[in-house]
Amino acid sequence: MVNRKVIFASILAASVVIGGSTLLYNHTYVAASENIEANTPSLDQSTAVTKEEVLLPPLADQSANTRVDVSSLEEDINIPLDLAEDSALQNNNLTSNPILEKSHVQARKDTSGEIVTVIYTLADKKNMITISQSSNIYGDEQKAVEDTKTWYAASNLSVQEINGHTAVIENALERKIVHLITDNKFYTVASPGGAADLDYLISIAELIKIN
Repeated sequence: MVNRKVIFASILAASVVIGGSTLLYNHTYVAASENIEANTPSLDQSTAVTKEEVLLPPLADQSANTRVDVSSLEEDINIPLDLAEDSALQNNNLTSNPILEKSHVQARKDTSGEIVTVIYTLADKKNMITISQSSNIYGDEQKAVEDTKTWYAASNLSVQEINGHTAVIENALERKIVHLITDNKFYTVASPGGAADLDYLISIAELIKIN
C-alpha cells in the first residue's frame, strides 16, 4: 500500500502566469519554462519553484532534482523532438493553432530517474505545448493510471487507448493534458491554458515511440 502521507506531501499546486493566462497545475505538476517562479503550497510550507521544472512524474522525490545535458541521458528519448519540421502533423487539419517552432529541450535527473521535456511555441506566439518523458515510479501501468485519474474532475476526465497503452486525458477550459502511461514510462502532452485542440494533442501522443 502506498503511504498516503507521502502522496499528500507530494501534491503541488502552482498558479503560474504564461502569456497572460493563469494556470493551475495540480499534484506533481509545476510550470513549464525558465525564469518565472510560482509559490507552491504543500502541507507544511510554501516552496518557490521555477517553471523549468516541467511535468514531473507522479510522487517523485525532488530532493535530488538536477538539470543535465540531454546528450548525457542514458535512456532512449521516445518523445518527438522535431515536430516543427513534421509536415504531416502540421497539415493534419486538427488545429488552427499548430506548432510554430521548438522553444527548447531540457533534461533532469532525480531519484526516480531521467526526465526530458520539449517545449514548443504555437502559431499564435503566445501559447505552448509541452511534451515530457519520465519514469513510472509505480512500475505498473494500471496503478499509475488509477492514481492519475484522481488528479482531475470527473467531468473533464476521459481514458482511451493510444499505441496499445492507457492514456488519461483532461479536457478542461483552462488546460488540456494527455498522459500516456506504460509500466516503465510516464509521458505527458500538455497545453497550458488550453489553447491547443485536444485532438491535436492526441495526434502528438500517437507519435511517442513506445518500446
